[in-house]
Amino acid sequence: MKGTNDKNQHHYWLENQKYVIDLTAHQFEETAHPFILVLKNEYSLRIVFHQNIHEITKFPYWEFLENLYSKIKDTFYNEYK
Repeated sequence: MKGTNDKNQHHYWLENQKYVIDLTAHQFEETAHPFILVLKNEYSLRIVFHQNIHEITKFPYWEFLENLYSKIKDTFYNEYK
């Protein structure tokens, strides 16, 4: 995904119907850390960046990642701190 904010800054992230992966979200003041498999409704930058490019690519491993969601999230955020 590509989004543009009111200052004409661009940002890119991955998402599916349920989750967002944004490894560079922490470059913005609104966010203190990257996002790994965060629920879309909890993704704080969704309000800041307006989606202007939406490219759909079939990625078969989302279901596998969803099964590991808790472990990935706990491990990543514990290690990131």
